[in-house]
Amino acid sequence: MGFVPVIYGDVVPDLDESIKICVLSGDQIINYLGENLKPKRVILGSDVDGIYTKNPKKYDDAKLLNTVTSCDDLIAEGSLNVDVTGGMNGKLTELIELAQLGVESEIINAGKENFIKKALNHEKGIGTIIKKK
Repeated sequence: MGFVPVIYGDVVPDLDESIKICVLSGDQIINYLGENLKPKRVILGSDVDGIYTKNPKKYDDAKLLNTVTSCDDLIAEGSLNVDVTGGMNGKLTELIELAQLGVESEIINAGKENFIKKALNHEKGIGTIIKKK
């Protein structure tokens, strides 16, 4: 359709009212929109360069993975600051599901100069690509 939705998670009312409010993760929204809008590509901005073999904020020997096709590629430890959405493991789980539908994703470092611009200009390989096996 020629547009770029920019989304984020938020606290929302819990529709079944069992806990009153809940967090709707931006990662879950990406998955939902991807299933329904069938984009060619999804770009997820993070504070790290992509998916690593280990937490790069904690381990100097962490290696950036260029491509991921399974949750098995991520070490269970996840990210240093795991939040209610599951940290990097939560992101990868949602993006792997999307990849199974044929939608490729890339996690990039949104804090690096021009990385968002590069991603929007269809440049690949500036982060970790998540795709179908």
